[in-house]
Amino acid sequence: MFRIFGVNTESVTIVVTAFMLGLGIGSPAGGWISRRRAMQPLLLLGGIELLTATFGLASL
Repeated sequence: MFRIFGVNTESVTIVVTAFMLGLGIGSPAGGWISRRRAMQPLLLLGGIELLTATFGLASL
């Protein structure tokens, strides 16, 4: 992103905001998932890793 848009206050703000939003949403979501007994943690982790890999391949 820095290569395309440059390094300025706006681009750094977008990156930090997206990171903090992910932490804010991930915390309650992780708590909700951890309380469910039917969820298989290893399968969930594998799915998250596949989604991360897919995003990495599709992004710039």
